[in-house]
Amino acid sequence: MDSSKQQKDSTGTACLVIIFNHKYDQNIERLEKLYADKFKHIFFLVPFYTGTKENVIPVYESSFYFQGYIAQGFKHFYKPEFTHYFFIGDDLILNPALDEKSYASLLDIDDQTSFIPEIRQFDTDHRWLNKKLGISIYQNRRGSEGMKEMPPVEEALQSLARHNIHTKDITYNHIFGKPEYWKYPVQTAINFYLYYWQWRKLKTTNHSQLRLSYPVVYGYSDIAIVAAESIQRFVHFCGILAAQGLFIEIALPTALLLSANKVITHDDMPFKGAAMWSQEEIQSISNKYEHSLYKLVQDFPDDILYYHPIKLSKWNQ
Repeated sequence: MDSSKQQKDSTGTACLVIIFNHKYDQNIERLEKLYADKFKHIFFLVPFYTGTKENVIPVYESSFYFQGYIAQGFKHFYKPEFTHYFFIGDDLILNPALDEKSYASLLDIDDQTSFIPEIRQFDTDHRWLNKKLGISIYQNRRGSEGMKEMPPVEEALQSLARHNIHTKDITYNHIFGKPEYWKYPVQTAINFYLYYWQWRKLKTTNHSQLRLSYPVVYGYSDIAIVAAESIQRFVHFCGILAAQGLFIEIALPTALLLSANKVITHDDMPFKGAAMWSQEEIQSISNKYEHSLYKLVQDFPDDILYYHPIKLSKWNQ
């Protein structure tokens, strides 16, 4: 990233909210040192935290629904002077060229624009078992009345259409992939049961398809940059969808699209995140920088927005 790029005029500043999936208190100080000269305002959302640091906010929710952490911590990290809120995982390392002022020009992002790495629709043949939570959104958690607080379906469809997202009818394969009776007979039978149970209520005129009971999307969610103009609605929807037991990688992208005026992804910027999905990829980066966080920061590639995951317990300072 070219930190010499002329900055956009900004009337505010960004704060950094670091989300811990697990209670790794020992990493708080390391992350503070890493970002202290970049962000004046840093907050940590840490499950079951019992310490005394004022910028560490204890949260209480399953890590599968960590959008609930954001809702629980909101009143602690919200300030009207912030223009954007960076939400990142504790094992995601941002490009050091980014700071609370330079981010706007480097990412070409204005005060009305939010960011998430990707947006995927359910009507794609991408097998991902947590999709099933998206078709049972009203029943995932008994006792929750959160869906009464969400925008009506037609309004939600209009909000998604504003981002050029048009939800379509889906099939079994869109949720569970092609049936593999010979490899996973028991799991396949369970999957068919789950699909049939929802299909009975949501079937369309094409009897092999069902319509989502509520329009949702999904995508990688270990980083999001949310504009202040939409932060309160975004946080409210995050809390509701945590109460509904909707998996984070469905809930967060959906909440953002329903609340933000404009959302960009990696496809809209020259910088890409490096999300490492295999052990070989993780080991390659670790070897390249000799497990040294200092070397990583000093030699961070210009065209990489972030690396994830970087497990701090396995890296030296």
